[in-house]
Amino acid sequence: MGYTHYWRRPTELPAKPFERAVTDCRKLLPQLGIPLAGGDGTGTPEFDSDAHAFNGAALVFNGVGEESYETFDLSRIVDNPRNEPMVFCFCKTDQKPYDLVVQAALIVFKHHLHKKLQVSSDGDAAAWDAARQVCQQHLKYGGDFKLDS
Repeated sequence: MGYTHYWRRPTELPAKPFERAVTDCRKLLPQLGIPLAGGDGTGTPEFDSDAHAFNGAALVFNGVGEESYETFDLSRIVDNPRNEPMVFCFCKTDQKPYDLVVQAALIVFKHHLHKKLQVSSDGDAAAWDAARQVCQQHLKYGGDFKLDS
């Protein structure tokens, strides 16, 4: 098993807060100086906030090449075959450099989606200090982020 971050969310996330979160991630994530690729570790990350796009709105990225591990995919709408009230999602990062980017993105989405996103992690609260700090520095929020139990 690898170092992992988890989140629970409803099948469909509200369009406007989702769009604001993707916009903030589009501003913040390049500031971190960590190379990002598409979901398979090649190409470019996806920052799609258009709820009417063919593939739907999503934030999808990974590390680059050997610094990739598992795809971070936070889509506005996800499948829910069991029709559960909250869908379980996760991203294993193996603590590769893009782990900070995953944490920052989850802080941004939590800020905009509030209780609609529940975030937990293999890391303790202190392991999120750098992500809280960069969000606060660049977006002026996130310094008070806390993991959900």
